[in-house]
Amino acid sequence: MSLLFETIACIDGRLQSLKWHQARLNRSFTSLYKATPEIVLEDIQVPEFTNAGLWKCRVTFDASHYTIDFEPYTRLKIQTLKLIESGISYSFKFSNRTEILELFQKRGNADDILIIKDGMVTDSSKANVMLFDGNEWFTPEQPLLPGTMRAQLLEEGKIKAKPIYKTDLAQYQKIMLVSAMNPFDELRALKLPEAILD
Repeated sequence: MSLLFETIACIDGRLQSLKWHQARLNRSFTSLYKATPEIVLEDIQVPEFTNAGLWKCRVTFDASHYTIDFEPYTRLKIQTLKLIESGISYSFKFSNRTEILELFQKRGNADDILIIKDGMVTDSSKANVMLFDGNEWFTPEQPLLPGTMRAQLLEEGKIKAKPIYKTDLAQYQKIMLVSAMNPFDELRALKLPEAILD
């Protein structure tokens, strides 16, 4: 079985959204290993060199071991997306992302892909999807991988989840890619349909 990982944003020396990362880590452990994890994310010792700027904290783990690494991070600059249809399954955050990378290679001139599964909008290659209909923000009810930022936004009532089909995209004015490292920010939203390349 491939290793699992959590990617946690560290801003000016402080780890972000630990509640939601810990919840997903716990669910993964329970589902895959039938055990309770010994990893407590709040106990991570944050190095001093992260005290300024944005850093990526990557916690890689399996049933018996884990490692923690920090590296500087530059947020994604995605302007265009290509729709890619696939029956891919990626319900746990595995380190082995071969299938997703193979789909990403089909993006052509686009910056990223928007994965369509069974006719439904799911995720991009690295982020959950948010769509704006002119009044509210929605996220697909069935993403490939339920993200931690997505979970936080749902709990805070900033977005709503509902089934979103490929054919529904014409109903939306904007699209935003959101992840732990790329949070909800309307300035990052892309206009539709311009953002979708054929």
